[in-house]
Amino acid sequence: MDNELAIKKPPFRMGVVGLAAKKAAAAAKAAEEKPVDQRTVPLLPPAEMPDRIGIVMDDSGSMGSTKMRDAHSGIEEFMRCCKPTTTAVAVYPMNRGAINLNTKLPETAIMVANIHATGSTPLLETLDKMIEAEPLTRAIVFSDGSPNNEYTFNEVVAKCVAKEIPVDTVYIADTNYENTMAENFMRRLAEATGGIFMKFEAGKSTFKNSFKYLSPGMRAMLMDDNFKARVERGEA
Repeated sequence: MDNELAIKKPPFRMGVVGLAAKKAAAAAKAAEEKPVDQRTVPLLPPAEMPDRIGIVMDDSGSMGSTKMRDAHSGIEEFMRCCKPTTTAVAVYPMNRGAINLNTKLPETAIMVANIHATGSTPLLETLDKMIEAEPLTRAIVFSDGSPNNEYTFNEVVAKCVAKEIPVDTVYIADTNYENTMAENFMRRLAEATGGIFMKFEAGKSTFKNSFKYLSPGMRAMLMDDNFKARVERGEA
């Protein structure tokens, strides 16, 4: 009986099982090490993305051609630094139609490149409209001047706080004169909502390099005041 049992259990079977296990382990390791093609990863709807960022873009007349070119390149670089599988972005120019929250970041950058400087600076009205329309986790505002008015400041700030939307602000300084009122407004808006304030000065840094640090994967570095100062000086 013992001999018959031995015949029914070939000694090489354990070797086959061990080889299969090794192959499976090797295949699993290769799958982990293989770079993921982000184009093939299913995307969540924009409203369900972990990072949902709305940008209020100053496209007023004072931005001129040079500042607008800087804004185009800055937003394009920002999009490039965002993870397409976790980030949705909306862009609300102050004088043009809104680009609603979406996950098509390269296409959005192309649309932004067609926005030109014209009109006034309805900054707070545009921010208010954006946070009401979009399910954001964070907002970014950049401008080179003061808003048309501040009559809705407290109301808009209260909405941002209630919705837990910090507002990061970037003040674009003019090389010809110092607009202390505009700079202070942008700083106050960021501080009141729990956002980060940055000052951009042409000649010290490029808007393209500065603005990218507000992307989700890099923003935490700006929590270090020393590092943020280096970014503003164009040293990072």
